[in-house]
Amino acid sequence: MSVRESCWMLVSAFLFALMALFAKLSTAYYGVMEIIFYRSVLGVLFVGAQMAARHISFRPHFVSHHIARCLVGTLSISLGVYVLGVLPLGTAQTLAYTSPLFFSLFIVIAARRAGKAMDWPLLAAVAVGFVGAVLILRPDFSSVEFMAVILGLCAGMTGAGGDWGIRDLSLHKEPNERIVFYFTLTGTVFGAVITLCTPEGFHSHSAESIVPLLMVGVAGTAAQLTLTRAWQKGQPLVNTVFQFSGIVFALILGALVFGEKPDTVTFIGIAVVFAAGLTAGIIRVRNPRLN
Repeated sequence: MSVRESCWMLVSAFLFALMALFAKLSTAYYGVMEIIFYRSVLGVLFVGAQMAARHISFRPHFVSHHIARCLVGTLSISLGVYVLGVLPLGTAQTLAYTSPLFFSLFIVIAARRAGKAMDWPLLAAVAVGFVGAVLILRPDFSSVEFMAVILGLCAGMTGAGGDWGIRDLSLHKEPNERIVFYFTLTGTVFGAVITLCTPEGFHSHSAESIVPLLMVGVAGTAAQLTLTRAWQKGQPLVNTVFQFSGIVFALILGALVFGEKPDTVTFIGIAVVFAAGLTAGIIRVRNPRLN
């Protein structure tokens, strides 16, 4: 494992921020589940072809685990896309990055239920992170914006649940490609069915709308590939540090493309979530029993 390979995590963080940018642009033309459909179907085709080329079986083991992971994960990205359509890019991505905080909280709860000693530094990092999330809740928010922040936190929580499912399936030796394939397949099916059940259905495409929509899938797939490479070959501690650069990238892209400038209190909240999530990640990497 090398530090150089961990640079792929920086690439991944930028690509995820880019995917969020294009998803936000796409919300002006398409419904949330429509975006999920197009994002997912590209993943199904790419990962499916990859599995066929590598002769990886499509037959899933631990079907119930796959179902739980896929449903929770699809809910998470659906909430995330909705939030991107309402809140500034940097704020929305910061809420998405509460996922490691929720994951750490799940670890603390699981350890407590198992009768193990409480990891107070990890719990403190989680508590501080949620204080940062509260700072993002501005008193002058409209009811729609306030609800979007709550749903953004729900996206972080369900994202952590999805990560927990990946962790569980990985412990059962399920190939990463199979996990991703069924996750994207679930997004494709649910995205198509729910979109068809709405009055608008699938929207027609235009030269202006098709580019950001396609880039959601391209950037998302590339981000997933670089993320996988970073975790497979990079240094875990360096990966954890680089992963949170996604918040910085989102703030920069939001400022450049949309002219977004968080106020002082919101910026402090974002900084607190960034620092707390990073601290929780470092604590977990340095203590293998917390993973």
